[in-house]
Amino acid sequence: GFYQPFKGCLKGLLMNGQRVTDISYRVNSLRCTDTVEEGVYFGASNNMQSNYLKLLENFKVGDEVSISMEIRPRNSTGLLLSVHGKRDYLVLELLENEVVANVENGHGPFRASYSLGNKFALCDGNWHKIHVVKSLYVVSVGVDGHFSKPGLGAYASTDTRSSLYIGGHEKPLHKVRGVRSRRGFTGCIKNIVIGESPIKIPLTAAGRNTHIGVCPVD
Repeated sequence: GFYQPFKGCLKGLLMNGQRVTDISYRVNSLRCTDTVEEGVYFGASNNMQSNYLKLLENFKVGDEVSISMEIRPRNSTGLLLSVHGKRDYLVLELLENEVVANVENGHGPFRASYSLGNKFALCDGNWHKIHVVKSLYVVSVGVDGHFSKPGLGAYASTDTRSSLYIGGHEKPLHKVRGVRSRRGFTGCIKNIVIGESPIKIPLTAAGRNTHIGVCPVD
């Protein structure tokens, strides 16, 4: 059967009556803290290896999609979301002082960008709601209820068929089409909603240094 990993803190570990004090290395574990919240924590990453959630196999954006999430980033750049087809894609990312959605419908990429004013605007320790809306050949990005000017493309449908990746990707980021950031998202994400449907996140969705169900506050 399937056994869920332990969630919580351990101390006073004994092996054959001897206290275990040295930790050679950590694998998908965080230091114990009393200040945690619900959500998914993504550790620090780089261009070659980013941390991610892999959700919803064969996800099709199609003519219309609305995706929102709440984020509490620890870095001003990072990949938030990506899904690809043979040539089409939808990408959402943080790029210094802006939140950007990149779309390819098969007739050339187009984008929408929400300017933040300064690159640390979202790194203030608070939760921020990020929203991407794609309808036919129009895309827009929202931050805390305020939306960007729309980006306009040509063809209507975004024919994707890969899994929906959140926070990073299995591949090195420079090999993922439409992605400009060179690191995955660092920080916490919660309340991912597609359309009107909240997305449940199974433990098996976590890739690399991604922790489901716990977000350190400090």
